[in-house]
Amino acid sequence: MTLEPPPPRRHPWLIVGVVGGLLLLAGTVALALVVPRLVVSATAPPEPACWNGLETDPCQPLKGLTGAMWAFDPNQVVAANCDRLRKEDYFVEAEDAWHCTWPDLAVDMFVARFPDVADGPAIWRDVSYNNGFREMAPDTWPRGEALGPGLFGGTPLTKDLDAPLIALCYDDIPYCLELDAMSNRALETAEDRVATLTSHEVQAYLRQLAATPTGDV
Repeated sequence: MTLEPPPPRRHPWLIVGVVGGLLLLAGTVALALVVPRLVVSATAPPEPACWNGLETDPCQPLKGLTGAMWAFDPNQVVAANCDRLRKEDYFVEAEDAWHCTWPDLAVDMFVARFPDVADGPAIWRDVSYNNGFREMAPDTWPRGEALGPGLFGGTPLTKDLDAPLIALCYDDIPYCLELDAMSNRALETAEDRVATLTSHEVQAYLRQLAATPTGDV
């Protein structure tokens, strides 16, 4: 009688090793596909909000009292009361103007929006020839390092002028600020109550609008 040869022996450890290797390889590939997405999603910066704190597409241009108070925020120490002015009550060249006061400080604050970024500085430079307005380096304004405004000046307190004032205008957005006081001490107090935009904030605003420095911003 002829005996059949025994079937070849199977090695369970070999099968397990191969299957385990395939599973490990598949898991590695899957992990390689997942991990970068997790890293990207964890490290991706949030979408920046527009200047008004809203996430709109596109961002809206500065306008109204909200825009004026963002350009020159007078609520740093004490909340200010602001009213819109008629054209004949301020520079007629201004598109909008706002008059703000503090309940505990005898200082008048004016914020004006002009049709073009060059209009406000041009007006104040004209004032300098007639009323002693002097331009100064922007970094002399409190917290003036990296300041957004491109024009800063004022009228000194003299025997002929008992109401000193200062004015600031931005280079790249069409807003100007004026502070009028009855004393230098009151003027200095008012300066500490107003926050201005930095150059970085102004440029970030322009980028959000995908705009160039024109009167349309």
